[in-house]
Amino acid sequence: MKVTKLKDHQFIIDVAEVSREYFMKHKDKSPDEEVIASKREHYAIETLSSISNIIICLDQLYFSVDMLSGYSEHKTHKSMNRYDYILYNISSVA
Repeated sequence: MKVTKLKDHQFIIDVAEVSREYFMKHKDKSPDEEVIASKREHYAIETLSSISNIIICLDQLYFSVDMLSGYSEHKTHKSMNRYDYILYNISSVA
């Protein structure tokens, strides 16, 4: 999946909007005041945080693959190259 498709997804935009509204609503409160988020706001903030971690991971994955030295695509599929090895290890974790 392209990272830009994930960043521009309507779900992400909606979650970011709910989170933004929550933060704007509470930005003028003093630090001593307890700020309680509604279930919807809490879900939006946690979702946005998780998605940002996924996007950072994908960015780093693509960057690491691009920066690997000695990358060469094998014409025969008898051995794994570094790109295939990284993808294999990441997919086996999930």
